[in-house]
Amino acid sequence: MVNRKGLKALGYDSPEEIIGKTLRIEHEAVGYIPQGVVCGVTDDFNYTSMREESIPMIIMQRPLFLHNIMVRLNPDQPRALETFNNVWKEIFPDYPARYAFIGDVYGQIFRNELNAGKLVRIFSLLCLLIANLGLIIYMAFIIKLRTKEIGIRKVNGARSGEIILGLNRSFI
Repeated sequence: MVNRKGLKALGYDSPEEIIGKTLRIEHEAVGYIPQGVVCGVTDDFNYTSMREESIPMIIMQRPLFLHNIMVRLNPDQPRALETFNNVWKEIFPDYPARYAFIGDVYGQIFRNELNAGKLVRIFSLLCLLIANLGLIIYMAFIIKLRTKEIGIRKVNGARSGEIILGLNRSFI
């Protein structure tokens, strides 16, 4: 299979032109793809960092990767991993099961972005805290300046809500 950028890099315009064609890629003495038939074209996707642009790709089966599979396990079922290991031992007793969870893999790939997100949240909360402290101090200063006015209004029967509204009227 090739992706759309690989399709263009190989000189084809549409998937119909390349499907079924024999593909052979060599580089000096190394035969990267000794010979293969293109069976499909996939959309461009990026499997590395999001900072990198997707590249032309050829997706193929190699004997080296015959013992690799992807399995989706339900995390709500606690015995899913145990069942997988038991089945693996029955089918491939000579090969130990080695696995990695996709969440851990993506966590390593996007570690910097996740840390940056945490830092942005922390600094945002810090900025909000500083801004609120500034507002509280400013309101305390205004209340101290207008203590006599507040007292006179309270003696004349003003309710607390009216006093607060009067103090904040210039801000609203």
